[in-house]
Amino acid sequence: MFDRINHLLRAMGEIGGAKQVVATADFLQEYVVKHFAAEEEQMALHEYPGMAQHKEHHEYFRGQVEDLRQRLAEHGPNEKLLIEAQELLVNYLRDHILQVDMLLGRFLKEKM
Repeated sequence: MFDRINHLLRAMGEIGGAKQVVATADFLQEYVVKHFAAEEEQMALHEYPGMAQHKEHHEYFRGQVEDLRQRLAEHGPNEKLLIEAQELLVNYLRDHILQVDMLLGRFLKEKM
């Protein structure tokens, strides 16, 4: 995820950076399927009390990724989508990984 954010940020200033949006959207689609399923499996297995709220975050991000992919399919990669993809990733990093996932990580660490 961090690498994708860095690639996207670098692409902002490069010719052909819009193509990075497509690669990022493809990565995100795979990420939300595999990573979120693995997290949700661990939350269920260990009876994580914050599971419902955590899953709501996942659903919101899944929707954002789907919306990005849909607009890419309709309009193709462009500067506006490049900026929106960058904002999506940075916000996800700030709001989910560094806050929500950290709570889950602490919980799982205490359980093991």
